[in-house]
Amino acid sequence: MSCNVRRANFEHEFGVVPRIRGSLHFGPVIVGEIGDVKRAIVFNGDVMNTAARLEELSRKVDGGFLSSRAAMERFKSDPPFTIRDLGRLPIRGRADGIDVVGIDAPAIA
Repeated sequence: MSCNVRRANFEHEFGVVPRIRGSLHFGPVIVGEIGDVKRAIVFNGDVMNTAARLEELSRKVDGGFLSSRAAMERFKSDPPFTIRDLGRLPIRGRADGIDVVGIDAPAIA
């Protein structure tokens, strides 16, 4: 079944087509456990804030997936997808912005 057929079926059944988005960033995080009765694992750090801000930006970008340029440079080989250089974008909490790339999903058969 082609992607367009799936999309049409989903829209017919639910009235809307979901749009998936995401972000990628690397760095150190602080991991902790909180709570006595109901425990939860929490992650804190600049990397979490930056990834969240990238996810906010991904709502406005074709394809819906963003990565920091620094994260993409950590890979040892070329990715199995196309990336688009989006330049330095302003993000909340960083005065100088961050270098961002858009990630194009591979075609679905």
